[in-house]
Amino acid sequence: MSMAATPILDLQVSPPDPSPTRWFPVLLGALIGLLVGLTPMMSVRYLPSSNGFLLLPALYIAITVHEAGHLLFGSIVGMPPGSLVIGGIVIFKSGQRWLIRFDYRRIFGGGYAKVLPSTDSFRPTAFVWMVAGGPIASLIFTLACGLAVFSLGNGPWRWVGTLFWAGLLIALVPLLPTSSGLNKSDGARLLVLIRQPEQSRSWMAVRALQTEETHGKMPREWDAELVRQMLLTEPSASEYPYVQLLAFYRSLHQGNEPEALEHLENALARSAHAGKIVRQCLFLEAACASAQLRGNPAQARVWLQRACALQKPRSTDGVEAAIAIREKRYGDALPHLAAVRTLITRRKLDSGLCRFAKEKLADDERACSEAMSELSR
Repeated sequence: MSMAATPILDLQVSPPDPSPTRWFPVLLGALIGLLVGLTPMMSVRYLPSSNGFLLLPALYIAITVHEAGHLLFGSIVGMPPGSLVIGGIVIFKSGQRWLIRFDYRRIFGGGYAKVLPSTDSFRPTAFVWMVAGGPIASLIFTLACGLAVFSLGNGPWRWVGTLFWAGLLIALVPLLPTSSGLNKSDGARLLVLIRQPEQSRSWMAVRALQTEETHGKMPREWDAELVRQMLLTEPSASEYPYVQLLAFYRSLHQGNEPEALEHLENALARSAHAGKIVRQCLFLEAACASAQLRGNPAQARVWLQRACALQKPRSTDGVEAAIAIREKRYGDALPHLAAVRTLITRRKLDSGLCRFAKEKLADDERACSEAMSELSR
């Protein structure tokens, strides 16, 4: 079996540094936020007034309305909801289960909504309506709050006026054409869907594959045509590292290790655009691949150190187990494998990738037990 050329994975070349922050969209968004925040204090006639102490809960309400707009319009055009994130509150589907989590690290992280399109809803127009649903809902919410202020006043503690300004902020800022890691703002995504509908098909294919993965299909079971369209994603696209990561899992599950390593190398080469979460996932996968596929525990430890330098991982047990197995420390590997299984079971995860992980865990546990039996004879 030929070895894939993977200079970044094999530490011959350093992964690219994260892209510098694009300050113009950030500053423009901050300016809009500042104007929205200061306008109520200017005592301009007929404008609602706000209460700064109620701003955070008002923003949570406005974000909920915005993300619910995406899910509502998505459902109307045939895309059922798959997840809803409002600050630290995370609601998502995994297999046939709906799960709720609280992640304190996302308290000030805004919102996110994921729909589950099928190949039947592979129409740019449907995606346009789904993306536009958030801003439309925010504008309707802001208009309703404005009419309430005009008719009834700002309410006790000026809560209605505060909702008006929070709604206006959440309506305007997502329309700025910006991107961060995998995610594009509503404005940026709408521009691509409207101006370049054919080039958006690869992104739509990714969304459809997420539907299959969410419902429990493992990587080797994913629709081959969707995978082909997904792989047409341009290397310059912000979602390219994620696309290559999905392709890595599929090739790995199919037993094609050289192809899997090629996809992982492609993802690492573009990891500057991936965002911290996906970038860390890539580094952890590079650590496992270094131990299991390259047979190099020292290299695996370098990738693990790089992953931990980004932020504290939820777990390093998978990497520790891979390193221990490669070093024939099977007794040390088994507790790490058990910890990974416990994490998946406790979180009740049952998506396609989680099923793939549990399948591989069973293989590794069996291999460790057999190796220990052989050594004890």
